[in-house]
Parts: sequence; structure tokens; C-alpha cells
Amino acid sequence: MSQNPKSSKLAILLLGILSMTFAEVFSGSSPLWPFSLVSWLIAFPVYWSHILFFLGLAVRYHRFSIPHLYLWGMLFGFYESWVTKVVWGGFMDQTAPPAIQIFGIAIIETIMIIFFWHPLFSFIIPVIVYQMLMQSNNPNAPLLSGHEKWLTPSRRNKALGVVIAIIGGAGIAGGAQQNIAVVLPVTVTSTLLIVIVYKLATRRNRTPSVESVILGTRGLVMVGLFIAAFYAVTFPTWLPERIPSADGMIAVVLFYVVLLLILRASPKVEVVYEASANERLLGYGWFLRVMALFIVAALVMALIPALGFIVFATEVYGMLVVGPLLFIFTLLGLRRLRPSPDVDTQN
Repeated sequence: MSQNPKSSKLAILLLGILSMTFAEVFSGSSPLWPFSLVSWLIAFPVYWSHILFFLGLAVRYHRFSIPHLYLWGMLFGFYESWVTKVVWGGFMDQTAPPAIQIFGIAIIETIMIIFFWHPLFSFIIPVIVYQMLMQSNNPNAPLLSGHEKWLTPSRRNKALGVVIAIIGGAGIAGGAQQNIAVVLPVTVTSTLLIVIVYKLATRRNRTPSVESVILGTRGLVMVGLFIAAFYAVTFPTWLPERIPSADGMIAVVLFYVVLLLILRASPKVEVVYEASANERLLGYGWFLRVMALFIVAALVMALIPALGFIVFATEVYGMLVVGPLLFIFTLLGLRRLRPSPDVDTQN
């Protein structure tokens, strides 16, 4: 397979844009993202760096099954402590203290963003969609081992696409306060941005794949240093009034330790890349249909605020239930993974 340095850079850009779109636009947190300089300078680097860093670690240490990625995605989500401080102080537009706090942790907010939103919308979904697009461009493009079943045109996968689009539609409609003049350009421009970067990355017979976005040692070190520097700058300067007492910071560090210990104890996936065994997989056309549904859903829920409120409220309560269940199913899924006799499971 031909690899092109330029296509790899564009592929890396595409992966970051996918993470930013599904995380921030679908949640309504960045309703002006394609047009906002602050989003490009602050929010986008956070998502771009974190998805590259944690995906790179996942592949390097052979822990990139979907249950593994869920745990990496939880680690990803803890930027919401050091940067935005949502884990401690509640959501950004929240004026009252969090309703439930234990050891300085805002329990409801943490369940929603750490156990549900970031593992799925910031990490797993962008990784799967990225592979979908690259596989559509080149059927011989390798996939991460075990991920193909999430790209088959099964009823389950199509239903998941519909659910994701509806969740995103409700999120951006609410985030834009049902303003059609915001909802329409943001949803359309976000979709066009992905399409344009994808077309640029694959033009002139270029064939980037998931391998194109897996960083080597030097890249991981550089991105890791960027993340550390970003945390060091934003922690004391951005919303310093939300900085918790020592127990809140210790609790977050313990979360890191526990998640890393679970990952370390989990079985590795022996084969990193595999060729598709199916002639028909969901691809670029399906992605466009899902994004079209996302745009329509957003417009409908902006035009009918009561409907948008019902869907959004259902999402919120659903996350509080589904988030912990996902964590439990992840642990059970890791137990079902068989350690390979050929791969050392101690690292």
C-alpha cells in the first residue's frame, strides 16, 4: 500500500475534525465551531491531540478492541478535569454547585461525560467512522483487528447510525438555543468540512488508512508533551475558581490509576491490522446519509422546541443509566478476550 506523508497529515487532520464534530457539535457544546477562532485554537487542539495520543497508545500496547477503546476514551475524557474542570465544578453554563459531589467529584456530570459521552462520541465513533471512510476509498485498506463488525451493513449498525444522528440533532439544536440561523450553517458546514478534508486526503489515488494516523514514538512524545503543556497552562488560568481542594484532584488521579491498571491487566489483541473479509461494508455513502439525517433532525428539533426538549431530556437520563452499564459491559467484554500465547500481557 502506498503511503504518502502529505496524505497522512491530512488523514491526521481528518481524524481530529471527526472527534471535534462528534464530541462538540453533536453535544451542542460548540455551536459555532467551524466559524469560531476560539474553537480552532482551544477546543480543536484538545480533541485532535487526545484522539491521536490515546489511539497511538492503544495500538502500541495492543489494547484497541472496542472495550479497550472505551477505557482509553474515559482517560481521554478526564481533560474535563484539568482543562474545563467540569468533573469538579459542573457544566460550563452551570451557576449552582453540582447536585451530588463525592470526594470533590461531580457525580452526575462525571457519569455523563466520562462514562458515556467522551468514550463514545470523542473516541470510539470517530475512530470507527474514520476507518469507514478510508475503507470506502480503498477496499484493501487495513482495519484495526476486530473493528470490521462495526462496519458491516447490519441492522444493528444502521440503527446505531440513526440513533447517533438523532442524539446529535437534539444536541446541536439545544446548544444553538433552537436558532435556525445557527443550526443550519453549523450542521452543514461541519459536514462539508469533513467531506472536503476526506476528499483532499484521498485525491490522486492516495490511499491513507488507519495506519496513517498511528503515531510512532517521536509523535507520541511530542503530542504527549503538548497535552501536558496545555494542561499546565489552562489548569491555573482557565476558570481558576473551579479548582477543587486536594481530595478532588486525588480522586481524579485515582481514576487514572484504576483505569490504567485495568488496561494493563487486560488481554492484548495479537493481530493489529487485518484486511476486510466482507465485500460490502458501510462507507462514504452511508456516512453522508447519517449526516443528512443529523442535519434534518437538528432542524426539526429547532423548529419544534418541545420535541427537542423531550429528546434531549431522554438523552440526559439515558446517559446516567447507560454510562455505568457500558462500564460494566466493558469489564465483562475484557474478561471474554482471550490472551494470546504469543503476546506478552504484562505491558
